[in-house]
Amino acid sequence: SPATYKSLRTMCKAPLRDDVEWASEPEKMLQPGSSPPACNTQPRCDRRLCRGLTAAVTAAVLMAGYLVLGKLFLGSGSGAGPTAFLVCRQVLASGLLVAGALALHGPQLPRRADMPSVQRLGLYNFINALGFLWGVQLTTPFVTSVAQLAIPVLVLAHAACCGRQRVTLFKAAGVLVLVAGCALVAAGAHSAAAAPSAVGRPRGHHGSARLLLGLAVLAVQCSSFVGLLLEQERLVRSYPVSWVLAWAYASCTLLSCAAAAADGSLGAVGAALASPRDAAIVAYSATCGCVAYFVLIAYASKHLPAELVSVTVAVEPLAVSALGMLLLGAEPCAAEGAGFALAFGGTALLSRAVQSESEGGERGGLRSR
Repeated sequence: SPATYKSLRTMCKAPLRDDVEWASEPEKMLQPGSSPPACNTQPRCDRRLCRGLTAAVTAAVLMAGYLVLGKLFLGSGSGAGPTAFLVCRQVLASGLLVAGALALHGPQLPRRADMPSVQRLGLYNFINALGFLWGVQLTTPFVTSVAQLAIPVLVLAHAACCGRQRVTLFKAAGVLVLVAGCALVAAGAHSAAAAPSAVGRPRGHHGSARLLLGLAVLAVQCSSFVGLLLEQERLVRSYPVSWVLAWAYASCTLLSCAAAAADGSLGAVGAALASPRDAAIVAYSATCGCVAYFVLIAYASKHLPAELVSVTVAVEPLAVSALGMLLLGAEPCAAEGAGFALAFGGTALLSRAVQSESEGGERGGLRSR
């Protein structure tokens, strides 16, 4: 998803710059995993906390809006499927990101040696974005948002295999609780999809098969997001982050157009913008669900520790649930709600364990100097 890699970089131990350089005072933004500067007065600390929490929660609500409105768009009967919707979104978002990068840094192209890395980044971005939309269409916005909470588990597993993270008791407990919560959400969604009285969901055996396919698609999407994160790490060490994002989205746009031409949905792009409502949803997904989201997460990371940002991102399923009931007339069942509570707790425990280890390593490094 477009989303949450900022709060996961603590696991990757890479000295990266901030995600969005066109946010206010970008050169002063904190590195992920570091703590905000010490405040001289308690009121100042309170203001920083309030600003950071407001930005992080607003970002979660904006992404929840993208999920719910995307589901509304895909179910509108306009004839535009996920690929056509992705083409419209990527073209607009790419234009905005390239304009921002040009304004900040002027024209810039990657070196020839880095072109394969840029191409892989675009491919991961494409799989992530398209898988996200197919996941929304095949499941529900709530299930899709909860599935994203499994991404820290995949990042931690990769970091542990590479020797950059130690598997501790608290990390293992956080992973187990998070996975159990996601599994409970999936089981609850499966039961609700098979129930004849399900509201706003596919029904019966067909609904169950559709849900299982959607969960498989979301598993691929989350895995591609991890690849995107790791590939982007290498590039932002050498290039401005705004240009790395612009290249990734431009490459994803080309792949989206090729995919739309291959599956015959390129002709449906016009239908995706035919009605004012659908055009507004596309505009929202590109501006609020992409550019504004990254700016707000960067601003929140300037004022809050990384583990707190990652936990506030987990508020997204709650916003999805509220907007889903308002716009789609659907609400999560009891099992889905309990599963989200578990997944939220696992996310908080895992984030705190990683952050504590990072802070301990920094203190140990200072003592050894």
